[in-house]
Amino acid sequence: MSTTQTKLTHRIDANLHRRFKLATTAAGVSMGDVLEELITDWLRENES
Repeated sequence: MSTTQTKLTHRIDANLHRRFKLATTAAGVSMGDVLEELITDWLRENES
């Protein structure tokens, strides 16, 4: 982890986690990379 990163911990449904892990593995991307992209997109649409 770089000095410009922080850890985010959140509990989600076990089945949702399993499906997400399988899908990201199949796509060859990390769950963290997908989450960061989703958060960035959400902020772009919702920040003032």
